Amino acid sequence: MNLTVTDIAKDIQVSDRTVRDWIVRGLIRAVRLPGGGYRVRQEEWERVKTSWENEEQERTSGDIQTGHFMSHGPKKANRDGFQLAQKHLTKQKDSLLNG
Repeated sequence: MNLTVTDIAKDIQVSDRTVRDWIVRGLIRAVRLPGGGYRVRQEEWERVKTSWENEEQERTSGDIQTGHFMSHGPKKANRDGFQLAQKHLTKQKDSLLNG
């Protein structure tokens, strides 16, 4: 199953623009459609979301969490989500460079 930008945005309560930015930055792998839209495979989204949630749990261990990495509203979700996405991308890049 393929997801739209809107599907992902609704899932984590961020704007469509935020999701598109993450796709453009390479944080989420997607296929660009001829009309300019994007589609993300369900498996890819689950992989990314799980990775980000795990990083959030490590970062906030000891706190009571809802299990969702963005539980504090859209503005904080955009900031926190982007920071987690940047951290994740850096880890991926480092692992590729270091073998």
